[in-house]
Amino acid sequence: MSSTYINSKYHAIIKTLNEEPLITAYQRDELYRYIHGIVRNHDGRALQIGGREDHLHLLLGIHPETAVADMLRLIKANSSKWLNERGNCRGWFRWKPGYAAFTVSPAQVPKLQRFITNQEEVHRRMSCGHEYHRIIEKHGLEIEGGTSDCQRDTHAWLGFHFFFSTKQRMPLISSPLQERVFRTLAELVAEQQGRLLEVGGMPDHVHLLAEIPRTVAVADFLQTIKSTSSHRLDQVDGACSPFAWQRGYGAFSVSRSQMSVVSQYIQRQEEHHQGMSFDDELRKLLAEHGLAPQIPGRDAPNRR
Repeated sequence: MSSTYINSKYHAIIKTLNEEPLITAYQRDELYRYIHGIVRNHDGRALQIGGREDHLHLLLGIHPETAVADMLRLIKANSSKWLNERGNCRGWFRWKPGYAAFTVSPAQVPKLQRFITNQEEVHRRMSCGHEYHRIIEKHGLEIEGGTSDCQRDTHAWLGFHFFFSTKQRMPLISSPLQERVFRTLAELVAEQQGRLLEVGGMPDHVHLLAEIPRTVAVADFLQTIKSTSSHRLDQVDGACSPFAWQRGYGAFSVSRSQMSVVSQYIQRQEEHHQGMSFDDELRKLLAEHGLAPQIPGRDAPNRR
């Protein structure tokens, strides 16, 4: 697999300092357009923005070389400066230091877009605090002290389905070596402060389901795993030498609610490949994520 395919979507929530109602209705559209520009200037896409006087929901596609923490820092710093320079806020505008950020599977995008668009209707039924609590709990996280009043509360769950192949798809991951390969990958995920949730594959490729830290870019996270693991595995006695991974990879964001589906898919790799080639599997995964196979010779990542 020489090409790179990425579909990374994030749902982020940012709140005003002390959750004060500083975002007036007449300035929201301009603020949304300004945030769209910030994200676009850093090679990302703001797919949906919505919110109320004290918070915003953002559905973002972030460049794989940008960590979600860095993108949200840029959005908050630049937008607060812009709002204060305009001078039409109800007070001195500042965002709360913390935020919430979660990865989103393709199947969940339309539902999330409707949720963000219909924020006014949502908040007829529940308070902003209740909404925030529900979203945090849905992702298996806890709010410090049982309240969202902590000035630096940050909550993140970033799950990714990664897959990549051995160089030239050579069957280097033989049965005796498979356990060592999987263990090495798990160790490297942990070394980067991530968490391996599932690993599986075939002699010529692997799949990982991993939770990654918010401060590390997807591309950097996987590049470290691939380069370091190939070096370590090349030193293993009995390994097919030299051990190397193909340059490209796939990286797809996963919603917390879809984690078990992806985990089962990885567990059943041998069953899948009884009637499906690697190329068939690749085409199927790309179709699910709205991506197209790249033309040989083109190096640019296929991203959504």
